[in-house]
Amino acid sequence: KSFSWDKVPDARLAGSVWQSFAAADWVDFDDIEERFQQAVRNKNADSKPADKPKQVNLLDLKRCTAVGIRMARLKVPWQAVGGAILALDGAAFEGGEDIATVLQCLPTEEEKGVLQAYRQA
Repeated sequence: KSFSWDKVPDARLAGSVWQSFAAADWVDFDDIEERFQQAVRNKNADSKPADKPKQVNLLDLKRCTAVGIRMARLKVPWQAVGGAILALDGAAFEGGEDIATVLQCLPTEEEKGVLQAYRQA
């Protein structure tokens, strides 16, 4: 839980119960304020670094999810799928279902056009 209070101005202390108490010499009020004050955030330090590359989504979210699910079902890691296809390594795939899965993940003509337009920009 947060704990907050407002400092009572000296002018409002006149005639109150708090005026009758003597100031405690053993209490370091500056130390208390320093320890319990809310930290001031530096907006420049909290901002994202400028050198971080911006993430660009070229595919529809639904399509991305479908491709991710299909590729996760393959026994071969997705990084090795392209190499296995280029090497005509049939042992990398368990059967026709794996090949059909890879074929379903191939980009459509529209997706190819979007990627080429992005690369040329």
